[in-house]
Amino acid sequence: MPEAHTIAIVTGGSRGLGRATVEALAQRGVSSLFTYHTNKSAADEVVKSVQHSGARAVALQLDTGDTHAFPAFADEVRRVLRYGSG
Repeated sequence: MPEAHTIAIVTGGSRGLGRATVEALAQRGVSSLFTYHTNKSAADEVVKSVQHSGARAVALQLDTGDTHAFPAFADEVRRVLRYGSG
């Protein structure tokens, strides 16, 4: 996601309300960086859905109950925003 445009960060974006939010934002051309807890395949489905809409999405694994994981997560967010998901 290196190009400058609106990017949303959504926690729990792989299902339910979070997924609906990510997909609704994609319909408006807003790219998302979203978290998922354990279901990578569901997160990958959301990424594909967003890409189909012409927006971009990156799914990052995060257990929000594990605060020790936050520094590494923040580093990953910086990496993605700086260099993209590839």
